[in-house]
Amino acid sequence: MAQARGDAGLTEYRFASEDAITDGLFILDGPVLERFGFGHEEAHRVHLGLVDQVELVEKGGRTYLRLAGTVGFQTMAQPLEADDPQIQELFAGVQAAAGGG
Repeated sequence: MAQARGDAGLTEYRFASEDAITDGLFILDGPVLERFGFGHEEAHRVHLGLVDQVELVEKGGRTYLRLAGTVGFQTMAQPLEADDPQIQELFAGVQAAAGGG
């Protein structure tokens, strides 16, 4: 489940995998979404005010979070398990922060 951090509006979404190297963390901090891990060496940060479209795409039994807008078209993470309830909660939070995306 997502973990809220105080009154700061910061919510963490942790995703574990069978291979710890691809574990990941999303942090939604108001209008900013940050991704850590998921097999990537660097973090990725995007201001959701630059995002026009937020969608979940299912492919091969996995679910991807995709963002499109003036920042370009991005896949924010490695594949997430489609049946993980956190992906729906993350999607709803990102969509709301992006203005309905």
